Amino acid sequence: MLSPAEITMNASRTQAVLEKLHALNSFEKTANTQDISPLSGMQRLLGALDHPEQAYKIIHIAGTNGKGQTAAMIAALLKEEGYTVGLYTSPHVLDIREGVQINNEWISVHDFVEIAERVLEAAFSLSLDGSFVSYFDAMTAIACYAFYKHRIDWAVLEAGMGGKTDSTNAIQKVLAVITPISHDHTAFLGESLDAIADQKIGILTSPLPVVLSPQPQEIAAYLTKQLNEKECTILRTDFVAILPDYPTDTYQWTFDTGETVPFRYPERKIPKSTLVCMKTALAALRFLLPTTTSEDLFRYARVALGVRLPGRMQWMYNQRYKETGERFQSILLDGGHNAAALDALHEYLVDLGVQNYTLIFGMAADKLSARIKPPVRALCENANSVVLTPFSSARTATTEELQGFVCSLSDDLQAKITLAKDLRHAIRVGSDERSATTLIAGSFYLLQEAIPLFEAVG
Repeated sequence: MLSPAEITMNASRTQAVLEKLHALNSFEKTANTQDISPLSGMQRLLGALDHPEQAYKIIHIAGTNGKGQTAAMIAALLKEEGYTVGLYTSPHVLDIREGVQINNEWISVHDFVEIAERVLEAAFSLSLDGSFVSYFDAMTAIACYAFYKHRIDWAVLEAGMGGKTDSTNAIQKVLAVITPISHDHTAFLGESLDAIADQKIGILTSPLPVVLSPQPQEIAAYLTKQLNEKECTILRTDFVAILPDYPTDTYQWTFDTGETVPFRYPERKIPKSTLVCMKTALAALRFLLPTTTSEDLFRYARVALGVRLPGRMQWMYNQRYKETGERFQSILLDGGHNAAALDALHEYLVDLGVQNYTLIFGMAADKLSARIKPPVRALCENANSVVLTPFSSARTATTEELQGFVCSLSDDLQAKITLAKDLRHAIRVGSDERSATTLIAGSFYLLQEAIPLFEAVG
């Protein structure tokens, strides 16, 4: 056991590392494109660390929605087959170490601090030579070095905002995965889906096999054309059809061989978007392990569907609000902040028959675009009450900005709206005995604040 002095010293050392990390330029914190580093900085940083990323095989995942869940599923399936697997995802919701996992476990505080100190020292030395190293560069390097230190077999890396110039693209991969592409971060990636797709498939720096998730109709043909021009082998998810495509507990799987088999999963109702992630992960395993049978796929499916990421359609039941002791029957948390993600959330609620909920909504000001108006209107219209709240970030929309945005959707919504000064206030004023469910949505920053405020009760 550590002595009190050692605990205090370790806490101080951890705090110092976190302060140095958060002092680095971060696009997620500012939404300022000047805070995005050129790829050369990341390449030099990995070189200064003696290229830890060259010690294992890498699967690289880009796209707009479902990246993190797909990455976590692939990592879990490789672990199921006996491999030691590193997983790097972002953003974190509960803890900064959440994004750096080995065999589905966060790395230890000791490992994180020790590795971060080494990465920060290298980053500081490079900054003296004029190289720009961002927060995301540093976090990616921490993950790569942690995976090297733990002698993993496979790493599954989720790209951040884009792909082509993303920190994760400074590595060589053996397989790429492109999840569904939609509009997001348009100020940096471009307004058109074609431009956004070009950024995402920029992770394909050489001809590679690429698993391609089902894509929106308006981008599917363009993606296929571009990938063919890059001489990539396209691996699709249509080797199996899964019906119905809404949440239930029994599905029919029809394989491309013509075989049809029932599949039961009574543990929870599966969102349609989760089925897409699962099929994408299964397609990756079919390529990596060519001897995979239909029985293996059923086993993989159960493992994949057991994967949970905080803040992605996350249910919390029988919760107590710590500040007042008030009980909440069910809370649904979702950090989706673009039109496709908000559409998926609304569709999930409709499929489950969840109505008359309390909506606690907060969003980054730069996300309040015309494209998200239809799903936000639908979410608000189906709610008993709507509580609008800011969160602790320079990017947050103010309550006045949120009110103006929501009221522009429909004159009828004004009567449902309550303005809160912060999330704690929102939870207090949002209590509504008519609502069996409280939905907290709109931003991962909001969820980072929300989750610690509740605790499960018996």
